[in-house]
Amino acid sequence: MLFIITIYGVVLHISHAKAESIATQTPYKNCSDVISQKILTQLKSSYAFKQKEKDCLIIDDQKALFAVALPVEQNQPDSPYLLRIYLFDYTVPKQLAMRQKQDTLYSSYQGFDGIFFDLVHFSTLANKHVIGLRHQWSSYKPQTNSGDEYLELIEIQPDTKLRFVLNDLPTKSHYYSRGECPTTQAKWGANIHSVIVLGTKQHKGLQDLVFKQTYTHNEAHQATGCKQQKGTQQFKFTLPFDGQKYQYDPDEIMQIDVI
Repeated sequence: MLFIITIYGVVLHISHAKAESIATQTPYKNCSDVISQKILTQLKSSYAFKQKEKDCLIIDDQKALFAVALPVEQNQPDSPYLLRIYLFDYTVPKQLAMRQKQDTLYSSYQGFDGIFFDLVHFSTLANKHVIGLRHQWSSYKPQTNSGDEYLELIEIQPDTKLRFVLNDLPTKSHYYSRGECPTTQAKWGANIHSVIVLGTKQHKGLQDLVFKQTYTHNEAHQATGCKQQKGTQQFKFTLPFDGQKYQYDPDEIMQIDVI
């Protein structure tokens, strides 16, 4: 079994200016159970959302975001999901806006683990709220386990409208197998971990995103006594905002291919 990191046309376009971390502001907060339940009641949905299919985030002393992942085919484990984001005045509560992601959330070979809001800010600009929401997938089999995580970014505009400004950016990935050697001797597999920081440059009203990936792989072979061999590679590039979306080429993102 061979693990290959696939990187096509990586763009190493990083500003030399010092990048500002997204964690420098006071983090957002999760909603209390009381607020979440009040908002959920206002949605008047006939579908009973599982815990993993919903999340709620306090934006300020009046507004909250509420996200739901609705299976297109209920009771089907491999169903795609509709992602809807609601903006509420939670003091009433009253719905102010709603936006549904154009494409469904879907993984052809992994099960849906859930959605959750990121608590950090993806903009440090005055009066700008850019919020991250992640969705996770995993697969567990007798010989292997794997998983992926993706990031969506939603901007709350001044007129309280919502828009998606980033879609399906892969942020985590892992694949582990029993391989040739017992698992007690060496771990066989690979993982990719990503970090996003804010650049100091802006394009079309939003800050650049500096995307950093770290790829780590572990191998062990019987021919070498099952001694673990570990390697690490790092890559980074910038995602500018074009006025509508943060654009990136999926082929530039590191992926784990298993042969």
